[in-house]
Amino acid sequence: MQFFGIVAVGIHYFFWLIALNRCCIVVATTDEDRQHTRLRRKDDEFSGFISDNLQLDEEVFWARTLEGSFGESEGEGKGSESKPLSTSTLSSPDNNAKYPRVAAAKSAFYLRSCLLNVFQNATVNYVGDDTLPKVVFSPNTATSKDFNLTEYNTARGIQNYGTSLPGAVLFAENTEDIVHGVDCARSSGYVVSPRGTGHSWQGVSTADGTLVIDTKLTCKPDNITVVSREKGEGILPGTKYAGIMKVPSGCTNALLVAAVGNPDNYDPEEGAMAVIGSCPSVGVTGYLLGGGLGDVTPWAGTGSDQVKAFDIVLFDGTVITEVTSNNHEELYWAARGGGGGFGVITNLYIQNVISPSPTAFTFIWVTYKADNTTKGEFAVKFQNFQYDNLESPKFGGAAGPNSITGIYLGTWEEAIKMFTDAELLDGEMFNSSSGLSLMTEDYNPVCGDATSSPCNDITSINIPQYGIQIHEVKTQVEEAETLIIIFNWFRGGDVGGGAFGGTEGLGSVGRSLNICEDLRIDNSFCTEPKSGYDFNLNVFATGQKCSEFLDAGILAVGCLINFLLEDKWYTKEVVQAFLALAPDITSFVNNHGIAESVAKSFASEFDPNPYLGTQFAEMSTFGQGPNFGPGSFQLSLSEGPNAMYLPDASSKPGEVPPFMGGMMFPRLTDDVMRELGEAGGFQSQHLTHGANLQADKSASAFPWRNSAVLNGNGPPALRLDIILKDPFFNNDPTKLQAYYPYLGPIAMANPSFLQYHWNTPETVNRISAVRDKYDPIGGFDNLAYVPRGTNFLSEAVCDNKQE
Repeated sequence: MQFFGIVAVGIHYFFWLIALNRCCIVVATTDEDRQHTRLRRKDDEFSGFISDNLQLDEEVFWARTLEGSFGESEGEGKGSESKPLSTSTLSSPDNNAKYPRVAAAKSAFYLRSCLLNVFQNATVNYVGDDTLPKVVFSPNTATSKDFNLTEYNTARGIQNYGTSLPGAVLFAENTEDIVHGVDCARSSGYVVSPRGTGHSWQGVSTADGTLVIDTKLTCKPDNITVVSREKGEGILPGTKYAGIMKVPSGCTNALLVAAVGNPDNYDPEEGAMAVIGSCPSVGVTGYLLGGGLGDVTPWAGTGSDQVKAFDIVLFDGTVITEVTSNNHEELYWAARGGGGGFGVITNLYIQNVISPSPTAFTFIWVTYKADNTTKGEFAVKFQNFQYDNLESPKFGGAAGPNSITGIYLGTWEEAIKMFTDAELLDGEMFNSSSGLSLMTEDYNPVCGDATSSPCNDITSINIPQYGIQIHEVKTQVEEAETLIIIFNWFRGGDVGGGAFGGTEGLGSVGRSLNICEDLRIDNSFCTEPKSGYDFNLNVFATGQKCSEFLDAGILAVGCLINFLLEDKWYTKEVVQAFLALAPDITSFVNNHGIAESVAKSFASEFDPNPYLGTQFAEMSTFGQGPNFGPGSFQLSLSEGPNAMYLPDASSKPGEVPPFMGGMMFPRLTDDVMRELGEAGGFQSQHLTHGANLQADKSASAFPWRNSAVLNGNGPPALRLDIILKDPFFNNDPTKLQAYYPYLGPIAMANPSFLQYHWNTPETVNRISAVRDKYDPIGGFDNLAYVPRGTNFLSEAVCDNKQE
């Protein structure tokens, strides 16, 4: 009887609390309350695939109360039983197979209670000096009193790639926090979205209605350590690695640069390198496990090739340490390139490959004439260089349609000789429009600047008068990679420097209106700071003013923010300023999204609603944002050479490819490559020749070991009509090869997206079987992952495309 008495008191107290809060909420009419209601409606709508056939009754209660339509509803808010999530199903991409969801009753009230019981009122510093609760709740998991719209928008990543509405966000600081979060999610019926830095184009890491476990704060410089000094063999014959480094899963490219360059970890003369991408705020976990293409990939291999082991928390709370090729080997195989959905990675153990030239690294930027003939010849010559030149693995970066940017592992003299031998420095490919050549060595001018002679006066070696910029430095992970980062994200210039179409670039680091202020350097290194959008400013060589692009519905970010000057971005002061900020996980270089000052400036100029104004970064994402949603984006592709390959209502699995954020293709014939180049369709964001072509195809789930390029991230570069003419494809779009980390929402919606990203039914089914084994109840299910449930993709749908 005592037990039933306690239960009765508890129920009485629960309904008394609801009534009290109902009275409080009904009279609340602030903008934040109205926004709270709007978000509840949107949260319910977008999280439907997570909560099929369930009533989130307490949350529905609050939303209906705010709407003034409180009435009868089912579920735990009224004391009735919740339906088990196991009754909910999702169709697999072939629209045939079904697989169960989390086998638990979904309870927002229990999730909140569990998390608060563990973490109490703890707070964290997430970005800069900003303080957030360690657990941030959504409108669907918060009470009226503890919901904070500003905190929720910050935690979910309103300035993120996507506008997801998670149920709650936990900022984990160690493995114990992660285990507690997983336990709370499992016991309350919630799916978990592991998040490193939230840089997923798919929005995988901040999925609607889930518990996001953010691991960024696990990354502290002291936690990044070298755990082995054994000199192992690399992929290319004769290459070796200097040791193995333990890296917490929440770290970024910038932090990895700082760690490998730290003399406490490696002596600079060892030449230890890190395989990273060019964006500093990208998280290492998604990057390394998704494939991971970077500037030293031709020499070292993909990022997934460098992962020797990892630690992981499964959905049942089990912690597996050092998953390797000999310990949980199927999980080790699948997680490296298989897309995720296995658990929460806590640590990675990565090898650091030794450079062939430990104390000389050369940044190279080559700009050719922009006529179609030159672009076509360049595309052919560059492909031949990648496949036929034995020195080519020493160079990595990006190329096309009329430029090369990257790092050469050696001196500038060696780099010039290599490109000369490959006929990539022939004089007829350059003219004065490419700009005068410029070179520095250890930050000291060699030729081309105001204090030295023209570069073509150096008679001992072939340096064209125009079109080449070279900067030789002493370290890869510190100076050379920093130059790549600064070049891509902080420098100015015309269209190529981010003045136009750069909302995506703007969001790749959390910079403010003034990049000099962000870097803590004097304003003399930058163009003049702006206080708002300058409508009359002309930042384009073609002569258009900022207002003209705005009239066309295009935001030119060069009209809103400033940049490093063209003669300052490569200086020692700027490089050192970046490296000083790189070890701090809360600094702007380790965080993406739009700084508040930029968002407010945009909002004040263009949008009377400040909340909507902060969403302007989302206009750069595929399938997200107020003016760039899936419908409008697909509509913009309804004409032109790509139109015939877009999915539509009549599409059947295997007949048409999805829109792909990036595509990898094998060596094309010279005729096809020339036509592709002339059309501006050769635009490789990452070069993958060398080690990637020689790696063991069976060692990981990463499929594309036949490709030397990652081509394009949007329709202008995806000239599929030309590419499909190649004999390899034979006009069969089912043979196209998409790069999973660049997967966009349109591709996810296509029933054949698995085929384009993992090549064969055997590979897909093998990944699925691993997910079945390690996440049998779907605690990490996400529409962007290979679904659980084996043999749902038949041989008839996709054939083996690699020889």
